[in-house]
Amino acid sequence: MGAIDKLLKETELSDLHAHISGSVRPETIYSLLIKENVEKNTLDGLSSRFGIFLWTEMEKDGKRALKKFKKAFVYKDIKTKDPDKRFADILSRFPFLHLLSRSFEARKNVVEEVCKDSYENGVRYIELRADPFSPVRSGYEKDPFNVIESYVDGMLSSKEKLPGFDCSLTLCITRTNYITDKHGTSNEKITCLENSLRDIAKRLDENKEIKKMVLGFDVVNAEVLELKYLSKSFEIMKKWAGLVPVPHAGESFKTLEEGLIAICQAVSFLDAKRVGHALASVIDPEDFYNKKDYYGRLYTKERIDLLKEEQDRVLNYIKDKSIAVEVNPTANLMVTGMSSYKKHPIRRFLEYGIPVVIGTDDMGVFGTSLKKEIKAIAKAQDFSIEEVKTLISNSNNYSLRRLSKK
Repeated sequence: MGAIDKLLKETELSDLHAHISGSVRPETIYSLLIKENVEKNTLDGLSSRFGIFLWTEMEKDGKRALKKFKKAFVYKDIKTKDPDKRFADILSRFPFLHLLSRSFEARKNVVEEVCKDSYENGVRYIELRADPFSPVRSGYEKDPFNVIESYVDGMLSSKEKLPGFDCSLTLCITRTNYITDKHGTSNEKITCLENSLRDIAKRLDENKEIKKMVLGFDVVNAEVLELKYLSKSFEIMKKWAGLVPVPHAGESFKTLEEGLIAICQAVSFLDAKRVGHALASVIDPEDFYNKKDYYGRLYTKERIDLLKEEQDRVLNYIKDKSIAVEVNPTANLMVTGMSSYKKHPIRRFLEYGIPVVIGTDDMGVFGTSLKKEIKAIAKAQDFSIEEVKTLISNSNNYSLRRLSKK
């Protein structure tokens, strides 16, 4: 056993970036879909995008169907050149996962499964993320607070069953739901969101047990909305509910410039204490030379030189604000199409003195665990034992449990 393997085996780990829906094991999805009596047409319609018809396969041979589903569901493609297509392919898994949020009990069971899987992989504290409005939009639930309560019930149950285990919930809002049909900002939808968040904040204050478990606030999905338009939403949840801002930014951008703007706005408008991904600040602009961006504009030498200067400014800005960055190695590879863990620009954060915390993002979708994530990036980039220890301690120092008390 190598030194890093030994360290990971003996150390209690903290995962600060894990989405509930994306963290469910394919095996768990398979069993819960059966338990929830999901309709044949629905199952076959969704699974056909992965090249199988799940219900039909189940009827033939359950074990074989599970094996095929698992192989098809876990996302492994970094060969597709178009980042928008990659991101869309990853997101295509989630309608399947949304079926598991159809009832209070189903949501609770999913959380318990994710907590148990993480615990068995050495995690003793996990920060789970979910959009409480998603089941409402899908028509499975009328009240987003009931969704929050179901997730918290699963967490409290996990804490009782798993010795030495702790967890918290980060509420997410999904960017793509607050734009118009023409991809502009929808002031009407954002106003409705703000009103809903005020109600959630008020009810959190009235339910102390739930409030103890709900600690963070996030914004996720494709970066089609400037974060400045969500500043009031984040202010409501910060001031009224005491939630810590930990937004995604600079992950799924249309241009490097837009990705850098998103990171800056996450800090300046949302008062982020950690930023999820922030890849636009560390990806080498040279990789884009002579290529066209989403809008058909060429990355010229002059443009790349300006981008390098802007990256330097943004990284120094993050450092000066003492903000940590959440790095999810496998997810980063899959979303951006990086060729290997060795090519991951994690060391650029470290060179600037920016604290990095390692997370899993979507354990089920990417077939990973926190130990695998740390081990993969550490071995590919020759991290020393002390550097790995620092990554682990960063996750303790920048956890929501600690940040919420500052």
